[in-house]
Amino acid sequence: MKQSVVALQVLQYDFPDIFNKENPKPLAIGIRHEITKHLPGLRNVVAFKLLRYWTRRIEYLNAIQKMGAIRRHLDGTVAEPVLLEHKQQAKAIIESLRVKQK
Repeated sequence: MKQSVVALQVLQYDFPDIFNKENPKPLAIGIRHEITKHLPGLRNVVAFKLLRYWTRRIEYLNAIQKMGAIRRHLDGTVAEPVLLEHKQQAKAIIESLRVKQK
């Protein structure tokens, strides 16, 4: 099994409120550093791939767009509100995914 898949499973187990498949929380900017600290053997490139996969999921993109969306650290504490620019980027990605599906 790929290291990124195993790492994601560990994160979903350790932080079920943050890495919830149906109701993911927007992640703090720079959370990769928290992840590699939590999983010391995880290489940065694997953490990057894991986050790229997670943050391109439609559920995550929808969570980014929600009114009042707040970014969270791994432990669930508040990091910062999601910026309008990031909401717009999420919307654009969703639109491009819909175009590709047609």
